[in-house]
Formats: sequence, C-alpha cells, structure tokens
Amino acid sequence: AGDYQMAVDLFADALEQRKSLVKARPDWRRDLTVGHMKLGDVKLTQGDLAGAGVEFEASIENARQMANTDSTSARFRRDLA
Repeated sequence: AGDYQMAVDLFADALEQRKSLVKARPDWRRDLTVGHMKLGDVKLTQGDLAGAGVEFEASIENARQMANTDSTSARFRRDLA
C-alpha cells in the first residue's frame, strides 16, 4: 500500500500548475487531460468513486475540447476513444 493521499495532493498540485501554464502555452493542454486521468486513477484506487468520476469527466471534457479545436489530430481523437 502506498500513501495515496500524498499522491492525490501531489497530482492536484501539479494539475493546478498545469492549468496556469496552459494559459500561456495552449499546446500543453493535453497535459491537463492526462493529469485529470492520473488523479482519477489514484482516487479510484483510494475508493473515492465520486472524486474519480469528477476527474475522469474533466479529462474527457478537456479531450473533447481539444478534438473540437483540431479535428484533424489523431492524437486528440485517440484521447477520446
């Protein structure tokens, strides 16, 4: 067993930093998708189903927005699959 709360705290902090960076570098937006997905995975492992669902939904919404912005990107479409 690991220290899942520490992982949640670290992922959440990193995600907040990414949100700030994306304002200046929109091409880094995919990092938000991955960050929400990883945070959701940790919350799921903790048994926090509601929290995991929130993170997974945020990941999907971000991926959807990226795909709508660049519909020719196979990477963005794959993120939605």
